[in-house]
Amino acid sequence: MMPIVWRIAACAGVLAISLPAQAPATRRNPTVQQITDAISEERIAENLKKLEGFGTRYILSSDDDPAHGIGAARRWLYSQFQSYSPRLEVSYQNFRIKKGARRGQVLREVELSNVVAVLPGTIDKDRFVLITGHYDSVHLQRKPQFTEAERLADLVKRGMEENEAKRYMQLFPTEETLGEVDAERTAADPAAPGVTDDGSGTAAVLETARVMSGYHFDKTVIFVAFAGEEIGLEGSKVYATTAKEKSMQIEAVLNNDIIGSDVSGNGRSSNSTLRMFARLVAIRQACGGALCAFHEGGSDISGRSFQSGQRSA
Repeated sequence: MMPIVWRIAACAGVLAISLPAQAPATRRNPTVQQITDAISEERIAENLKKLEGFGTRYILSSDDDPAHGIGAARRWLYSQFQSYSPRLEVSYQNFRIKKGARRGQVLREVELSNVVAVLPGTIDKDRFVLITGHYDSVHLQRKPQFTEAERLADLVKRGMEENEAKRYMQLFPTEETLGEVDAERTAADPAAPGVTDDGSGTAAVLETARVMSGYHFDKTVIFVAFAGEEIGLEGSKVYATTAKEKSMQIEAVLNNDIIGSDVSGNGRSSNSTLRMFARLVAIRQACGGALCAFHEGGSDISGRSFQSGQRSA
């Protein structure tokens, strides 16, 4: 659980630049220390268990069941945000996904909602910092794999020459491929608990909102639990589109997805770094000298280069 607490401390640290009476750059801001100390591992664990208890939070799960499915999860998140502080302005951002989206995985048109909690700033109310995660989940069910002969026939049917298809199969063996997603079985699956992906991030957003809503910040802090991430980042796309239309001055987005695990699925451990993608000029201006030690350069998982920094804790 400690990596989640460290992540929340990092979120608070980014906001330290908008707190009054900062400590010297070589010491942690005392208000950040208070926020970090107030984080409750027990509450985070309780939130994770609650999110798991909805069974599934898939976009096509029940919307009106009081205890199961994405609708129950959405309403619970709303009530949690509301319970933390009267200063939090809580709302739904509703949007619709059309039937056939995500390569046919969306079997019917569905209305989804981002759950948004706004903590208004005291001075720079029109400058925003977002702390986000996604609350939808999925347990993909797949169709049986092709046999060698079936796969060869399918590749030829899709336009490959037979010799080209055979070479392709040598490079990408059939036994290493996954079958196509079975949309109907995926939608019908009652179990997609999503504790790691992304109950972990959602629990962190909730706990951060609970603690930070007891403080005043110069800038406005917005906590968002996105929906529709598992079908192509749909909730965050809607939010980004709206933000652009409103010309919102968003200074940082601290997104939390699959956090809190000491060791990843491939056996690697990296729980003391925070990846940042931003313009280097903005990083230098925001962090200033000894406050943040950044390494210029970086790339995403596909290997594309970005102007970025990585903060070593």
